[in-house]
Amino acid sequence: MDKLLEACDHKHGTSNQKIIILGAGGFIGRNLAERLIRDGHSPVLVSPEPILNLPSEAHQILARVTDLEILNWIVEPGSIIYYLINDIALSNSACQPSDFVPTNLTLFVRFLEWVKRIGGAHVVCPSLGGTIYGESEVQPTPETVMPDPRSFYGLMKWTAEKYLQMFASQKSLTYTIARISNPYGPGQVIKYGQGLVPEVIARIRTGKPVNIIGNGAAVRDYIHISDVCACLALCGFDGRLRNQILNVGTGVEFSVLDVVREIEALMNKSAILEYVPRRLGEIQSSVLDIRLAKQLVGWQPELNFQDGLKTLF
Repeated sequence: MDKLLEACDHKHGTSNQKIIILGAGGFIGRNLAERLIRDGHSPVLVSPEPILNLPSEAHQILARVTDLEILNWIVEPGSIIYYLINDIALSNSACQPSDFVPTNLTLFVRFLEWVKRIGGAHVVCPSLGGTIYGESEVQPTPETVMPDPRSFYGLMKWTAEKYLQMFASQKSLTYTIARISNPYGPGQVIKYGQGLVPEVIARIRTGKPVNIIGNGAAVRDYIHISDVCACLALCGFDGRLRNQILNVGTGVEFSVLDVVREIEALMNKSAILEYVPRRLGEIQSSVLDIRLAKQLVGWQPELNFQDGLKTLF
């Protein structure tokens, strides 16, 4: 464990550190892999399905998180592990939350036990930048606000954070928790009812109605995937972020209707709007205070929402 702490104390990691991305085939995982490769690293990408068209610097291993023992020969104290596995969302967790405990929370705890057995590592764990805080009276919301999740999804993510912190308190690992707002960008697909931006684009293109939850006034903080991955890279390699919880967003709010209007303008085509009831656990306002990331490591997003949308066309 001393080697782990020494490795993570460096301000910046080196290209010979072992970097593993679990869940590398997802939206964030694939973009993160490409970012790390551009930075000169050779990450090991773990996914149950092949990831196509990646540079040769990436090493792929076909495995599920339940098969982590096959990675024992790769990892070593000081390794950086990104845990990007998730199959739960607000929309599919409300009906039968017990269905998602084994495949999410239990699996995550087993992963932490594995990290302890292999001698420790630095774990970067994306979490929720919106749902986890609930209806906070402080907007934009800083990391110091006590989480108050209003959904089983948010509750499970917060519980996972606490497990991670508990293992770290026992000197089993170090961590950085990245509470990401609403990421969007090239390669994002609509999954579990998430991804407002790609859904609006797809529906306008096909002439299908865009579902507007409630009155469309709910506001969110939208961040481009390139900015997310720039911050996640720092979370892995910059020792100043060790054992930190960090908001990853823009601090700028856009309502659902704002998003639709921005996309309409870029596509030069009007959307058909269809208003639907609010979902259980849906919060009205979620905007992140990102000053801590700037104070600690100088990170801040480079793309505003309008310019970020242009990368999709």
